Amino acid sequence: SPESVTYFNENGLGRMNYLNGVLGSYRISPKAIAFANLYHLHRNRVLFSENNTQFAFAAGLQIPVSHVLNISFEAGAPFDNVSTQTVAFNLGLEIDTGGHLFQIDLGSSSATGDFQMLASTNEEWYNGAFRLGFTISRPFKL
Repeated sequence: SPESVTYFNENGLGRMNYLNGVLGSYRISPKAIAFANLYHLHRNRVLFSENNTQFAFAAGLQIPVSHVLNISFEAGAPFDNVSTQTVAFNLGLEIDTGGHLFQIDLGSSSATGDFQMLASTNEEWYNGAFRLGFTISRPFKL
């Protein structure tokens, strides 16, 4: 039905979303990297009470445990006061096998990507709304 989040209309324009960002990181010690990100998000299909365009901020910390294992923490939230989104928290474990990157996340967002994490989090971590996520990616270096 058109009210469903998973609804896909015939022209597909409701699924067109854009994410632009300025990303920065700083190695604060040999064992820790801090990062901060400023985002511009645009969604074509939103609830009536929400804005199509939002700005959001995310920050986090990545701690290398070994040359293949990292622990990361990230928190992010949109700037506007109208949206139903709340602060999204994510605690992650990354395993780099050299060919693939395995990520296991425990977070308050319903998805692990930056766009979904910032635009779709409307549950609170302390109310028991945390989810387990798993991602496999294959980075390519040129």
